[in-house]
Amino acid sequence: MVTAFAIANPGLEELVEDEVRSLWPACEAKTERGGVTFQVQLGDLQVRLADLRIATRVLIRVAEFTAKDFPKLHKRTLALAWSQWLASDADIKVKAASQASRLKIKKRIEDVVSEAITEARGPRPRAAASRLAQIYVRVDQDRVMISADACGELMHKRGDREDVGRAPLRETWAAAVVQRLRGLLSRTANSEWVWIEPMAGTAVFAREWRADRPTRDWALGQVIRVSSKAEGETASLQAPRSHAQIRSWCFADSNPARRKALSAWLAGESSFSIADSQQELAASLMAAIGSPEASRDEHRVVVVNPPWGVRLQSPDAVNTRARQVAFLEGLEQSFRPAVVAVIFPRTREGLAGAPAGWRELKPLQFKVGGLPVVARFFEVKARLPR
Repeated sequence: MVTAFAIANPGLEELVEDEVRSLWPACEAKTERGGVTFQVQLGDLQVRLADLRIATRVLIRVAEFTAKDFPKLHKRTLALAWSQWLASDADIKVKAASQASRLKIKKRIEDVVSEAITEARGPRPRAAASRLAQIYVRVDQDRVMISADACGELMHKRGDREDVGRAPLRETWAAAVVQRLRGLLSRTANSEWVWIEPMAGTAVFAREWRADRPTRDWALGQVIRVSSKAEGETASLQAPRSHAQIRSWCFADSNPARRKALSAWLAGESSFSIADSQQELAASLMAAIGSPEASRDEHRVVVVNPPWGVRLQSPDAVNTRARQVAFLEGLEQSFRPAVVAVIFPRTREGLAGAPAGWRELKPLQFKVGGLPVVARFFEVKARLPR
């Protein structure tokens, strides 16, 4: 059993805790500032690490001790069983943080820990292309916590996207929105939905809904050792899935490369459409409602990330309350949704009012690149499945 810490973007800690508990029910998860601490078998962590969608990184606690000076830090670090933690061909990179401690100089902390680990491991074979193990050291009031990174690259890098666009929304943030949506749509058990992303880009929300397993490698099991005993451990519970089903997928994107990538990604689906623009997509959906093949009671969920962040200079940017009001009204007129999720930047003017008949649910607030944003969720009762 090891202690792990799932790092969360500020504002997403509770959602990360829910996700951790769903994967490891007996993990004793506890939300802290900046993430979630939990207990887990190392083999179970290796098996289910790829199923974490919202956490940004997972650290494994190697040791915790008190050190009031650098010689003590070196001695205590040297005494740890590093050859059991790190693969023989792994290089190391140490990152340090210090708060209210006599060990104040971060670069000196990093050098001392790095030297101690190198000394503890002793001579080792030099591989042609060594892999990198990241070691994190946090010193708080002379209490030292040393952790090993289980991930490698940040977890939002799933390995399935090449064209990320000018201002993409990180997959971990999109996964947080999708997790909230799962809860809303699953209340109408076994219902079928039409999924609409009017500003698709790489269709990040739809990708997180489908939750395909990442195709990348992980540090755990590569540069961080998993013992033969731990390798035999298996996770006991599969992550719950929503009962709501997506009957058809609808996207709008004018970029030819992204349209081609979306078509390839959806090749196995029986029903999807990719329009050149939001207006073209809206027109085709409105026409479908009147066709004999389409049900007038079809249930639509609209998920959209309109221009903000580096795109706030865009003519379509939703950087004022008035523009946000107009944007929501446009969604109502164009798509007649039953459920809506939309991400807006927070404004001094407050939240935009919802169109008539819409009911707002609890929003999700977090920061993206330091910019405060709010993910807002709405239901239109008259269009919800009965």
